[in-house]
Amino acid sequence: GCHDPSEVDSFPMRNDEPIDDLDVFSALMARRPVRATYALIGLYIVLFGLCELWGGAESTATLVAMGAEVPVLIKQGEWWRLLAATALHGGLLHILLNSYVLYSFGPFLEKLLGWQRFLVLYILSGLAGTLLGTAVGELVGIQVSIGASGSLFGLLGAAAVLAFRELGLPQELVASLRKAALFNLCLLYTSQTPPANTSR
Repeated sequence: GCHDPSEVDSFPMRNDEPIDDLDVFSALMARRPVRATYALIGLYIVLFGLCELWGGAESTATLVAMGAEVPVLIKQGEWWRLLAATALHGGLLHILLNSYVLYSFGPFLEKLLGWQRFLVLYILSGLAGTLLGTAVGELVGIQVSIGASGSLFGLLGAAAVLAFRELGLPQELVASLRKAALFNLCLLYTSQTPPANTSR
């Protein structure tokens, strides 16, 4: 039967078949829904609101109770913190910056990769960040950590691959993607220097 292009998991990107027409590419992208990105931002907001209700998003005790990354506790078997910590934020500026970066890149990458691959990339990147933090956190004096930076750096890494490798994307889009990737990388990096050692 007929196959709806919007149901394809990901767009083919081969060097010998570039999509030269930006309008055609944009039309194809526009047909794809964005679900995971907005769901993740919604999760950020809900958990931030709960933190505020239950003691404040800048309270270390509240964040630990909500699932912050605590290397000592994770090594004692509380592995769920590896994922839970990636959705917590320690203050309004922290959640605003991370939400902005996700909103800037999420829809494009989700449409290009498909929501399943996008979500796998997001989760695996976040887990890689918290695993690294757990492994070296005590060595560098970080006892409690939260934030989506691992996941977001993973998404920016994927965007950088798309922007700086010849994958058949329209050149106008590639140029724009390069500028946006560098801007958001700088923004994300500057957001990782909060007053306390509990946010990233």
